[in-house]
Amino acid sequence: MLPRIFLTAILVSSVVATGCKQFAKTLGELQTFQAALTKKFGDTVYVNANGGGFEILTITFINSPLNDKSPADRIKRAEETAQFVKANYKLIRSVQEVWVVFLRQKTSFVVFHQNEAFEVYGFDKDANRLSLPGSYDPAPRPDPRITAGHTSSSDETDISAGIFQLDGESGGYGMTLQPYFKLQGDARRWKAPPPEKVFFSIASYSKRPRFREPVPFEFIADGKPVMKGMMTFTGNDAQFGGLSISYPTFHKIATGKGLTIKLGAKEYPLTPEQFELLQKMDAYVQQ
Repeated sequence: MLPRIFLTAILVSSVVATGCKQFAKTLGELQTFQAALTKKFGDTVYVNANGGGFEILTITFINSPLNDKSPADRIKRAEETAQFVKANYKLIRSVQEVWVVFLRQKTSFVVFHQNEAFEVYGFDKDANRLSLPGSYDPAPRPDPRITAGHTSSSDETDISAGIFQLDGESGGYGMTLQPYFKLQGDARRWKAPPPEKVFFSIASYSKRPRFREPVPFEFIADGKPVMKGMMTFTGNDAQFGGLSISYPTFHKIATGKGLTIKLGAKEYPLTPEQFELLQKMDAYVQQ
């Protein structure tokens, strides 16, 4: 969980003059650039520069409509902002770090402001992502049964837990399940914001097609249904189907005590070890 950082911690550290000309030049450029950001994104934006040489640039979106959107939307905005800084901030040569902050601000009794910075993203001057020391929770200890593969070009991490054998034998006839999701950032180092969806790939191997028509499915967590619908399989002796569930539903499942997947009239309860792997996958997500 990101700590609650109040405006005094982020915004009050205003530009301190190391020389009148440098101060005036930096302040003027900050005002110009703040107006450019406001015009581009249409949000209330505050820009300030910190450090002895003004090398840390902080851009704060105050009560942005994105506050009520998904983490992926805010990450996209942060990346677009970093790219905009790289291309348009005239003093970019002096910048070492760019921090994009999403702030909730509430006003009480006309003048009193309560501020909460609930997401912060860091970049270098070339718009490459930085980690947030001391604020992000470290990633869980690696487990050989969990794959966390990071792609630097997209700065995304794929999290998967291998293949669960629901029935039958590995490599033979039976049913299998593979859960996976994608996180923004290098989740091998720091816990990442929640994904929008978690995917379950289900495969059936049999002499004859097990499923000829869409089959009803149901997820039962701790004895209670949490999700149900219809699932379509494709293929013949090897048939494949996929489900996507919202992250809140997945988190509800993972914080419980067990999961049973019902396909048609047959139930496939996860073993304790398989369920533990769902929990280990969820441990990569920042709550």
